[in-house]
Amino acid sequence: MKDKTLAVLCYLTWVPSIYLVLTEKRRNDYLNYHARQALLLWTIIFVVFFAARMIVNSIWLIYYVPHLEVIETSVGFASFIYAAYCARRCYLGVPFTIPH
Repeated sequence: MKDKTLAVLCYLTWVPSIYLVLTEKRRNDYLNYHARQALLLWTIIFVVFFAARMIVNSIWLIYYVPHLEVIETSVGFASFIYAAYCARRCYLGVPFTIPH
């Protein structure tokens, strides 16, 4: 598989980034950079999504607000759209960093 394709897959799903960080493929500077950056991105996505979920559940413990689960869905959808945007930039070769 081409290096660019592997780097794009790291942004779209988190499994390739773990694989690339833990195997000998990390010797490739291009793959190592994008795998670590994608792993950071997915870590941030998981933390933000579960924080949104905890906030919604905390609100529901106090008072039930109908259709509040839309917040969770919106956060998840926006996160995946940002990951796809990062994958596209990686594929086009545009240099970028994930803000943290």
